[in-house]
Amino acid sequence: NRDFVYATFNQFASNHPWIGQENIRPKSIAREMYENFHTFSEYIREYYLQRSEGLLLRYLSDVYKALVQNVPDINKNEEIYSIAVYLGTMLRQVDSSLLDEWERMKNPAWISSNESQSIIENIDLNDITLDKKSFLVRIRNDVFRLVRALAAKDYESVLTIIDHFNVDDPVEWSVDQLDKTMTIYYSDEHTKICTDPRARHPKYTLISAEAQDSVWKIQQTLVDPDENNDWFIDLTVDLERCRSESKLVIKLIRIGPI
Repeated sequence: NRDFVYATFNQFASNHPWIGQENIRPKSIAREMYENFHTFSEYIREYYLQRSEGLLLRYLSDVYKALVQNVPDINKNEEIYSIAVYLGTMLRQVDSSLLDEWERMKNPAWISSNESQSIIENIDLNDITLDKKSFLVRIRNDVFRLVRALAAKDYESVLTIIDHFNVDDPVEWSVDQLDKTMTIYYSDEHTKICTDPRARHPKYTLISAEAQDSVWKIQQTLVDPDENNDWFIDLTVDLERCRSESKLVIKLIRIGPI
């Protein structure tokens, strides 16, 4: 979209002389973070940005606001919605005050969900399952974070994504157990796990999301370069715990071949 971007900016600059000699400087930070499903802290560590955390946070906030406010609804496809949820979730986890500030600028009467708890009764505004579409995107995002951690052999990060402390789980997941399981994957003629945009296609993440179910089942395909795609991750999401704990509770049931 280079021609469109620069032509539009030049037209804007011609009518706003105070722009002077400034020019557009496109950034790929948000795109890189989304495509690699970095968390905020992971991206900080990746590029040693400890002294620029505030700047990065403001930048991501601006990107989120631009997506939500400036992109017409008619032009928002599933991926645009997914990016917005990814950024919004990240910002709220790091510092929700930026988004709260923006909401108040748009609507002075707006109150955050935390503030509204003392005002509105009988409605659990911390229930992350209320907005099903947003909740499904959140599930897909976390599942792919898990895939990316497996691909990087970062098994400690896998354990931070899944709920692995339940004694009733069929497998007691640990770094060693994950390493043994994935060693079988690589010995089974798989060279790596793909994490490119193609591997994030929704067809590789099957979610049984029936309204009457208290536990949703997920099957995530591990996409490999040869497209055998014969290994899967089986997971569940406990909706009751998601509601009570106001966070995504994912259980890892199995990693293995079809």
